[in-house]
Amino acid sequence: SAGFGVAVSNESAPTPQPVKITGTNSMTGNYDGGLRVDSFGAVSVANLTARGSVVGDGATIYNQSGTGSVTFSGTNVFTDNQANGISIISKGAISLSNVTASGSATYHGAALENSLGSTDSPPGVTISGTSTFDGNALSGLFVNSIGTITLAGVTARDNGDSGLELDNTGGTLARNVTISGRALVSGNGAYGLVVLTPGAAKINNLTAESNGFGGAAS
Repeated sequence: SAGFGVAVSNESAPTPQPVKITGTNSMTGNYDGGLRVDSFGAVSVANLTARGSVVGDGATIYNQSGTGSVTFSGTNVFTDNQANGISIISKGAISLSNVTASGSATYHGAALENSLGSTDSPPGVTISGTSTFDGNALSGLFVNSIGTITLAGVTARDNGDSGLELDNTGGTLARNVTISGRALVSGNGAYGLVVLTPGAAKINNLTAESNGFGGAAS
């Protein structure tokens, strides 16, 4: 359909109010994007499929004018979108589970940004469950944060740039980057894994194969 499949805005509320999308949700073949949320409050979404957006992202979440978190629970699929599979810009913590973000034609599979949050208590980024970021024009997963970055069970293959690009250098406090469980990065145009951090980089069970510039860089 023309426009967004679903567009939600509650920025005009006198105090920050949450946005909650529950159940099982599918938004396919929309022109500007599948889901767009603009809020000052916390955003929570469950079991979202957003694919085939003609010019935009599968899902776009903006709550960077507030301090609320962004959470995607259940299983979430963002495939074959023109821009990013999913784009989140927030000042709060970002948490996603069981993500497939693949086939983005011009940008990243997933682009997650919370580098403008509080430097006193830096919000982190967590991806849990089993997640796949394959065949995107730029990086499979791009994270820019000032907090701890924690990934588990990730695969990133055949992306035009790097498979996983993780940066938390912008804060005033050193925070770690941790990758646990099985991690596979292969066939990416640049590096399989890029980690930029002032803290510790803890990587477990990583397989890096046939990446253009090398398996990993820091």
